Amino acid sequence: MATEKDVFVKTATQQQNTIKKLMDQVKENEKEKNSLFESPDGHIIMVNQRLRIVSIDVGRTDGLLRQTTFSVFDHNENGVSNAKPKARIEVVSLGDRMSEARILDDTPANPIIKGT
Repeated sequence: MATEKDVFVKTATQQQNTIKKLMDQVKENEKEKNSLFESPDGHIIMVNQRLRIVSIDVGRTDGLLRQTTFSVFDHNENGVSNAKPKARIEVVSLGDRMSEARILDDTPANPIIKGT
């Protein structure tokens, strides 16, 4: 009976260590996820509100794919993971370092401007 107890204690200890490692990995992934959203992926370099098209300084060389959607924030916004986006855009055509995106959602009171 003592050997069975030792086996169970050893197994429980191993499982607790595994749980701790996985929890640490989850915390690290959360930190990385939050930092990804804190830094901008690109910037708006041209806006045509009439055609509802913007040009962005991200392209094929950055790994961008068509139909990727982005949230647009004011250029001076801090803590974007908690902020409300001012617009949403979707990539429609790709260049090597520059792409075009259509404006999916924006408000006339807070329009998309160059540099955001």
